[in-house]
Amino acid sequence: MLIVISSKKFPPQMENVMYSNAAIMSHNIALAATSLGIGSCYIWGATAALSTDKELLSLLNLPDEFIPCCGICLGKTNEIYGKKDIPNRISKSYI
Repeated sequence: MLIVISSKKFPPQMENVMYSNAAIMSHNIALAATSLGIGSCYIWGATAALSTDKELLSLLNLPDEFIPCCGICLGKTNEIYGKKDIPNRISKSYI
């Protein structure tokens, strides 16, 4: 399944807001999918290409003021999710 996350167009100086919001949403979807044993993959390049293809874009039936920002694919996976040892890469000091 492909989920396309879109946003209302922002002025150019604030475009990072709409892309940041979409990225946060797609990451939350990925986390939820992982907890359910569902595989996920962020789709950025295809979403960018979609934005430039008027014919494909029209198939989404988005309101005129919206554009696709990112996508995420979800599906069955053979990956087994479990706890992983992650090395501590951040040092800390207490004062």
